[in-house]
Amino acid sequence: MLIEFPEGMHPKNDEWYSVTGELESIYYQPFKKTIPLLKVSSHSKIAKPDDPYVYRQY
Repeated sequence: MLIEFPEGMHPKNDEWYSVTGELESIYYQPFKKTIPLLKVSSHSKIAKPDDPYVYRQY
């Protein structure tokens, strides 16, 4: 998912955050399609989850 961070927020690799914000859509030229965009309004650093992967539920 494409995420737009607030000005001044520069997360590094392997840092984990809990975020809230508004979900919008944007036309993403590299994919030539509309995709979701999360505009972050607040955030807090968290510990790495026990299982950091997302699984599809059928």
